[in-house]
Amino acid sequence: MLWIKLMPSHKLNQEQKKQICDRFMNGESASELGEAFGVTRQAIAYILKAHGIKTSQGGRTKQGVVNRQALYDAVNKRCMERYGITTEEKKRLGRLYSHLNRPPTTTYSRNKRDKIRRGYGYVLTFPQWWALWMDSGHWPNYGRSKGSYVMALKSKTYKTFRLNSVEIVKFRAKR
Repeated sequence: MLWIKLMPSHKLNQEQKKQICDRFMNGESASELGEAFGVTRQAIAYILKAHGIKTSQGGRTKQGVVNRQALYDAVNKRCMERYGITTEEKKRLGRLYSHLNRPPTTTYSRNKRDKIRRGYGYVLTFPQWWALWMDSGHWPNYGRSKGSYVMALKSKTYKTFRLNSVEIVKFRAKR
């Protein structure tokens, strides 16, 4: 077992105590600071309390907040790249239309993937796609069964799904 001689916290000068407070507020834990300055974590807690700093304001708590924010930012960035909307907007749409088969964003992704697999170009963004469905008033009837509505190219000469080349029409099975 390794024994470390610990220095009492009152032997630390004011500059060291300020460094402890700053480093704690930047996310270092009391244990890490105790090792770095040769004092116990209880001594670190005492120094922080004497400087009016609560343990919930820094250390591992601060790291958790920073990590959660970084994760949220990454998820939000991916959502913006994929759909052109924030994660909050995506969640709201999912809740609004939870009574339907799947959320609009999932339907958009599958629709886009299927069109590309079939060799069509697809340049519609999610906001454009969603606006077409909302303007048509047929979103609740989306599907591929009798009485349902689908997005189709206006003409067989069009090869790309874009804003001016598509329309919402009643589904009819191919014969």
